Amino acid sequence: MTVTTTTTTNSYSGDGSTTEFSFTFEILTDADIKVIVVTDSTGAESVKTLSTHYTVTGAALPAGGTVTFTTAPTSGQTVFLLRNMSITQPTDYTANYPFPAETHENALDRMALQIQQVSQKLSKALTRPDSDGASTDLPHNLDLKGKILKFNDSTGVPEGTDLITGPTGPTGPTGPTGADSTVPGPTGPTGATGPTGPTGPTGPTGADSTVAGPTGPTGPTGPQGTQGDTGPTGPTGPTGPDGADGLDGATGPTGPTGPTGPTGADSTVPGPTGPTGPTGPTGPTGPAGADGSTDAQTLDSLDSTQFLRSDAADAKTSGNLNFVDNVKATFGSSGDLQIYHDASNSYIVDNGTGQLYIGAFEDASTDYSVKIGNVANNVVYGGFNNGGSVDLFHNNSKKLETSASGAKTHGQHFIENTSGYGALEIGGTSGGFVDLKAPNSDDYDIRLITTGTGGQFLSQDALRIGSIGTTSITNVVGNSTYANFIPEGAVELYHDNELRFTTTTTGAKVTGGAGDGVLIIEADTDNVNESDTALLQLTQDGGLVNAYIGFDGVNNLFIKGTSTGDIQLLTATSEVLAKGTGDGAFELYHDNSKKLETTSTGATVTGTLIADGSNIAQAINAQTGTTYTTVLADGGKLVTLSNGSAITLTIPPNSSVAYPIGTKLDFIQIGAGQVTVAGGTGVTVNSTPTLKFRAQHSGASCIKIATDTWQLVGDLAAS
Repeated sequence: MTVTTTTTTNSYSGDGSTTEFSFTFEILTDADIKVIVVTDSTGAESVKTLSTHYTVTGAALPAGGTVTFTTAPTSGQTVFLLRNMSITQPTDYTANYPFPAETHENALDRMALQIQQVSQKLSKALTRPDSDGASTDLPHNLDLKGKILKFNDSTGVPEGTDLITGPTGPTGPTGPTGADSTVPGPTGPTGATGPTGPTGPTGPTGADSTVAGPTGPTGPTGPQGTQGDTGPTGPTGPTGPDGADGLDGATGPTGPTGPTGPTGADSTVPGPTGPTGPTGPTGPTGPAGADGSTDAQTLDSLDSTQFLRSDAADAKTSGNLNFVDNVKATFGSSGDLQIYHDASNSYIVDNGTGQLYIGAFEDASTDYSVKIGNVANNVVYGGFNNGGSVDLFHNNSKKLETSASGAKTHGQHFIENTSGYGALEIGGTSGGFVDLKAPNSDDYDIRLITTGTGGQFLSQDALRIGSIGTTSITNVVGNSTYANFIPEGAVELYHDNELRFTTTTTGAKVTGGAGDGVLIIEADTDNVNESDTALLQLTQDGGLVNAYIGFDGVNNLFIKGTSTGDIQLLTATSEVLAKGTGDGAFELYHDNSKKLETTSTGATVTGTLIADGSNIAQAINAQTGTTYTTVLADGGKLVTLSNGSAITLTIPPNSSVAYPIGTKLDFIQIGAGQVTVAGGTGVTVNSTPTLKFRAQHSGASCIKIATDTWQLVGDLAAS
């Protein structure tokens, strides 16, 4: 398949009755299209949901398909259809398999469709011409809040600027004065306030004088600077830097009080007081150390090789670190990880947040990076390779392993369900297949495959399907039979769940429904009227139709009726084509009218009998022009030539009209115009004495004796 169109959208106007709308672009699945209904008067968009508001047909068809709404869009609404594929790549090639050309082409098509979709979105964006190298990056969000977007007067780069209030309009005209009267006329309406005129330019600097010139208007305030970073924990964070050409940035928050200094080490000398944290309280004085006669390398007369120290990195070099039952080794501030034994079982428990990781360094000299097995390390339960397979074992025998392309089972794979059916579902974007392979084979022997539009059962060699009982082929729900295969018995073929064909010990039988004809082909073993080794028996409503087609003892084909009945050949509308009567005539018909009938002395023809090359009766081709070139149908006919002026009769070359050698053309000059015979290009016509007819009513024949050689004989002119 190829992608030959760049169309990605279609739109239509609703009318309150139409529910089907075509899309003329390709999608790969029903979910690859976005359906929007727009209210024309407000521009409000409503994105519709597949299956709830509409269905799709035509997925994976290059020409597109149809979106069918459950409720027709109304007048005043516009239906907008556009491709909306996920930007993913689902195709996965299987190692060492033949190159999947169709799958590869489908993946390329998907990529082309995704590029068209992205291009359609980009076509709606503001872009600069290809020749314009100016930046199109927008300023940071902090520089755009409360601003409007403009382009720099010099560089054309996008930037934020303050809103500018338009000038006040001019004052409207004063209403007219009321008419002279003791009663004042009504005051005319106040004219609308005109816009404020633009601010005038800054006045020139005043001349040297004690009076200063006027100051020009204040320029707009520059944008507010970005907020300073939050100070780090500990000392008070520094004040944020001043924003460029704007207000000072906000002061960063005060950092938290520093931690209390550590407790002094055990010693006869009190530990030093921890340093004072910035703006925090003074750390407490550490407690007095242990007796000075014991140092950090000894404890209760034990040296440091017999216990673990927590004040420094340490390692236990001998002895065991024992935890009795239900005593836990805990890790983390809240006992997040626990390791313990409860007298019956051993546990590694992750009670904290996050995940439990088990990791190991990969050593090429070992079989697995992580291995789970028995205590003696001679039976493997599971193995895990860094960047490779995960293997599961049974009784130290590998049964399941993962690979880059999926997983492989060693031995049988059972799928069971305690209630309902066990189910194995295999599928992908292109369908799914199951391969059965010979031992150590890279190619399948049997493949069951589906592509979403139908299924196939493929075999590289002979295929045998067998069962202990009857094998049946039915529809999905099992209520319509297509075929039955009965052990040591018949093969039955059905039509619309009705038996139509059955094999038997003697041959096969075709069965019709109620009132229909029946065709049976069987050996001559049970019908007393049959004396042949094989026959075709026609029955109607259970009775014989008095006709048989078969072979006699010397394998001659015969059609046989009863001793008193006729054998007739009829059309579907019972029009007679031919009829034979025992000990009587055989008749041939044309348009249900008898034309030939055999008799005891010969045959009788009703009408004209025309036979090529015979003199029984000739068809006549009457010509009245001054020129005539013979045609293939003239063979065996009589061509009459009648005109008051001279006539030229042309015999065409074999390359134009391929008469068989031996063809005879008969001519008669009916009119006064003399007929002259001429050969076409490359044709030789021999005659004596001339090629001209002698007089009116003269006749002649022209006979083909070679490829382009003819002989003219008849009543010809002397000169």
